[in-house]
Amino acid sequence: MTQNFQQVPTAHTELLVLSRSDIVDISDGIINIVAEQIWGILHGLETVVQLIFRNRHRMPLVQCQLIMDAPRFVHRGYLIDTSRHYLQTGLIIDFLEAMAMVKMNVLHWHIVDETSFPYYSYTFPNLTLKGAYDPLVYVYTHSDVTRIIHEARHRGIRVMPEFDTPGECLFYILALECSRRGISHNLRGPLPRYRGWMKLKKSFHFFYFLSNKVQHFRKEAETIGRLPRGQLTESGENWPRVVTVQST
Repeated sequence: MTQNFQQVPTAHTELLVLSRSDIVDISDGIINIVAEQIWGILHGLETVVQLIFRNRHRMPLVQCQLIMDAPRFVHRGYLIDTSRHYLQTGLIIDFLEAMAMVKMNVLHWHIVDETSFPYYSYTFPNLTLKGAYDPLVYVYTHSDVTRIIHEARHRGIRVMPEFDTPGECLFYILALECSRRGISHNLRGPLPRYRGWMKLKKSFHFFYFLSNKVQHFRKEAETIGRLPRGQLTESGENWPRVVTVQST
């Protein structure tokens, strides 16, 4: 096997833009894989594994052929929701292996929601204490998240954690003291979803308060696994247009 690729990139976001094309040449008992980047080599190896079959004597064989492969789409992702259904760290890593087999490159990790808050925050520990199914068992520590990110990178996969706000922020409200300038907002539970909820006089003040808290939370989360700025997503689900207009 011969390889011709450039230096492995250091930036996590480069996993999306790098060339993943590869050429697999199988002839005369030799398997030759040529690619511009190491991720192309990994994809070529996956291709070879999928070509192997066994004869009636259970001997592994592969047919001679020439394959020129390249992804059609830059973003080839899959979403997992660990808020509604907690997944053990080992199971997520096994799923990353399955993603690598079919040459996917983005794991969209919907890590928290109103259902549960399994991510353990050192800045706001009450989020997990009040939000996780079990704050001692069903949680993801910093080391867990870092391990998942590193295991994903070794397989050419980018992890995109999602902390759903502002519409699905039940546990932000329960865990944080919702007050500003000495005025209590007395908001508990999920945000009202009926059209008339914006008539509440204190609603905008609460959103400004929540925005500041989320920014502190984002700074902490971005340090996990050395994620670059802009790697996390906040969803923006259930964000009324009137709030966007008023806040600009």
